[in-house]
Order: sequence, then structure tokens, then C-alpha cells
Amino acid sequence: MMRFIDAVGKPCPQPVIMAKRAYDDGERSFTLVVDNDAAVENLKRLGMNLGANVNVDKHEGVYNVSFAAEDAQERPMPLKRERAEALPGTVFFISGDRIGEGDRELGKQLMKMMLYTLANGDDVPGHLVFMNGGVLLAASDEEQVVASLAKLHERGVKLIVCGTCLDFYGMRGALSVGEVSNMYEIAEILLRARKVVTL
Repeated sequence: MMRFIDAVGKPCPQPVIMAKRAYDDGERSFTLVVDNDAAVENLKRLGMNLGANVNVDKHEGVYNVSFAAEDAQERPMPLKRERAEALPGTVFFISGDRIGEGDRELGKQLMKMMLYTLANGDDVPGHLVFMNGGVLLAASDEEQVVASLAKLHERGVKLIVCGTCLDFYGMRGALSVGEVSNMYEIAEILLRARKVVTL
């Protein structure tokens, strides 16, 4: 019998953690009940990463997000979780749209120059992670910022943008480059990073 997990009203990243916990406990067929689009998208991404089929059914304002691993009959319950490999490259954690605490305009210029320098340098970081005010850069309409982020993306840098932060600023629809993510995935990236630089 399929297990139902009630995640209605749970903020990010709780639904993802609840699903991952069920999966890590050996369950391969279960349904989470959630009440917002962001949770649905985050759960779909988790399902893709786990190699599970995910089906979404909306009914009376809630979503039933069902997971079914293709190897549900063959895969044994894990005894111990293996430590994930470290991520290649440096992770830049960007929590604001400027660098430093001094003059605001100077800070914005410094951030713009930093992104340009990263995009055009010999080496690029592995990830840029945008949270809080940093998401304003990923949703910017400032030409040089957009061009630098697009070039970084083209060069293989993963641009990870906090979905909760985008929603807070009302900027989800303005995202120009990068992928919307959640706290669970961001925490995993930071934990697996060999080196984190905070701007």
C-alpha cells in the first residue's frame, strides 16, 4: 500500500527533506501532499535526481506528488548512506546584490566588476549560489550583469537561485538565467564544496 505523507503548509525545504527521508528509509513508492507550486517543482527535481518517476495530480487546491522508483522491486533498503563526492570547482555564495557594507552604489559596482571578472577569467567557479538579495542579480535587467551571468552559464558554471527568495521579492518571473532551487539542494552544494567563497 502506498504511503501518503502530509506536507501541506510545510515551507521549503521541509517537503523535499520528508521525501528524501522516506527514500533513504527504503521506500520506493510514496505520495507527498503539498499545497504550493514551488514544493511541486522542488519534488519533481528531487525525483529526477533520485531516478524516480514522479506523477503530479492536483485536486481541490492540493497536489499529490507520487514517487515511484523504476527499480522499486530490486533495490534493497540502504544500510548506510555513502558520503557524496566533493564538487569540482569553487562555490561562490552570493547573499546580496553588492559587495561590502560601505557605500551602496560602490558595492553594486564592485559586484558587477566581480561577475565580469569571473566570466572572463581563465578559470571559472563550479557554482554561483544566489540567496536573499543575491537573487536580484539573477533576475537583473542590468545589461552587464545579465551578460556576465549568461557567459558564466555558457562556460559550464551552475547558477543556483533560491526559489523562496525569488518569491519573497516577487521576482520569479524575472529570472533571466540560472535554475530555481531550494534550501535542501543549496545546503547539499555547500556541504559538498571543496571551497566556498562568500560575497
